[in-house]
Amino acid sequence: NNQAAIPASNGGAVPGPAAQNSNNSSSMQPGLSKLERFAIIFASAVHDLGHPGVNNMFLIKTRDKQAMTYNDRSVNENMHASLAFSLALEHEDLNLFKMFSVAEYEQLRKLVVDMVLSTDMDVHFALLEKFGNMLKKESDVRVWSSLEQRSLLFQMLVHLADLANPSRPWMLALTWAERVVTEFMQQGEREARAGIPVSDFCNREKLCMPAAQLFFIDRFMQPTLEAFKSAAPGFYSMAMPWLSDTKAKWNVFKEAGVRLPKQGYPGVPEGPMGQQQLSAVVEDSRSIPVCCAGCCRLKQ
Repeated sequence: NNQAAIPASNGGAVPGPAAQNSNNSSSMQPGLSKLERFAIIFASAVHDLGHPGVNNMFLIKTRDKQAMTYNDRSVNENMHASLAFSLALEHEDLNLFKMFSVAEYEQLRKLVVDMVLSTDMDVHFALLEKFGNMLKKESDVRVWSSLEQRSLLFQMLVHLADLANPSRPWMLALTWAERVVTEFMQQGEREARAGIPVSDFCNREKLCMPAAQLFFIDRFMQPTLEAFKSAAPGFYSMAMPWLSDTKAKWNVFKEAGVRLPKQGYPGVPEGPMGQQQLSAVVEDSRSIPVCCAGCCRLKQ
């Protein structure tokens, strides 16, 4: 069971009746309460809600209204969380929270806001340090029971998911890398028009997509995956072959002189799974709801 390392839940520090009942449900998967699972899915779904296509520093340097609203602190992430809750509470047909008790809503809101804010790359190293320090105190995350511990665990989970594109099959990792790099270059164009220095990673003239992706993997993604290994050993075992394959292919691209998306791509060898097998997996996943396609496969 790949979920063996997920801690059992007592519903958090302030469980309401629904959370308590969910823990006694025979249909409940081990480890997380229904409220916690909902919080993780909801936070993942809204963590980039309304994203303007530019990073926090751009908003701060251009004195954008959102930067003024959130005082230059996790500007986009604060906006995503605020917008998600505002839409739900302002529109009856979108109010997913009306079924929760006051205590459950307070717990849910804390978990979701913590998770969304954890996707700000400015807090990346502090988050990994905090998680590592908590592991030193208690290495078995299965016994993490306080709301603080569980929130930290879920922050790491969503942060890793946000970074994890390189650990997907190459055709997916490449496609989304192209989109991200294209968005960066569009930000660079906006920086130039705004009369502010163009960020190196947004500068079309300086950018090398393979080198940037390899740096991102080595500096951010892989250390996060390694840090979370004890909490999700099943995911780690599944992700590492794909991550190694992605790194190898980016190195081939780099050696071939590729700089920008869709320009002069070399041929690359097959990955850990043959194309026929991969096509079967993709086809099979179409019958699974998008929000749990990967999770369902992990549980098998």
